[in-house]
Amino acid sequence: MKNILNLKYKSILISVSLLLNFAHKIKNFSRLSNIINPNFAYVSKLGVSTAALMGSYDSVSGASTEITSSSVANGKVGDDFVYRITTAPRSARIFNAAPLPAGLRMGTGNLKSYILGKPLNAGETDVLLSASKPGYGSVVKEIKIIVEAAGLPPSLKYNEPLSKVVYEKSDVSFSVDVSKPESVSCIWYFNNKPIVGQTSTKLVLSNVNEMQSGSYFVSVSNEFGITRSSDFSLTVKLNAPTPKFSVIENLNGKLYFKFLSTRGRKYIIQHSPYSTGGWEDLNLVEGTGEEIVNSVDSIERKSMFYRLLLKDI
Repeated sequence: MKNILNLKYKSILISVSLLLNFAHKIKNFSRLSNIINPNFAYVSKLGVSTAALMGSYDSVSGASTEITSSSVANGKVGDDFVYRITTAPRSARIFNAAPLPAGLRMGTGNLKSYILGKPLNAGETDVLLSASKPGYGSVVKEIKIIVEAAGLPPSLKYNEPLSKVVYEKSDVSFSVDVSKPESVSCIWYFNNKPIVGQTSTKLVLSNVNEMQSGSYFVSVSNEFGITRSSDFSLTVKLNAPTPKFSVIENLNGKLYFKFLSTRGRKYIIQHSPYSTGGWEDLNLVEGTGEEIVNSVDSIERKSMFYRLLLKDI
């Protein structure tokens, strides 16, 4: 009987010794784990089993827990904005987000996991979210908050500028019809370069010359965006004196006409058996700025009248 009691005491002492030794190792392991990764935390109680000890492990920032809310949040200037920060599988208690667009803030109390407010400005902002639980570390996630403008850019569908052909030294204008013209800004472009000083809804060009011939467009903007018109053109033609033949000559069955021309202008040679009417076109000739020689087949009539006209633009 005495031997049995001694054996029991020895077993109890060995069990206590093993338990104390195991607890010491667990404590050391806990310290080591905190040094390696402070986001991991182990809560231990003397006298609990190994299974109970491992079951008390809880980590907001562990591999199994993360911020699960959307990576993109959309809003509109002036509208209510609501975005909730969520985590899984464990829930967090402390939330933060920065930097936030103007007009947005973190909620408080029961809404502490929400981003709330009314955005003031359109644009995109990269925001860093964080979620944590006291004693269990934290997790982070980057999201993008996209805020759209509250209105629409200007519309030009009712009246876009149309191309024009004018004579040199003329005054010419182009315009756009937009709603609330006082709230828009205009920039007129010539050959893809902005025209200095032309920023209203009407472009006025005075005493134009050939150098102003080319491609134009207008860009109209407001606080919500920019609208670009279709391209339109301005063609400036040189003024030309009243045309007249310098020579009309009949050689080898052909009639030859000579006259001085203006570059870029068109001339029409006509004939008629009458001097008072019945004119018919013979040739259309492009002016070169030099003397032109043009020929037509001679008509076997004793009397035929010829004239030279400057074609209007």
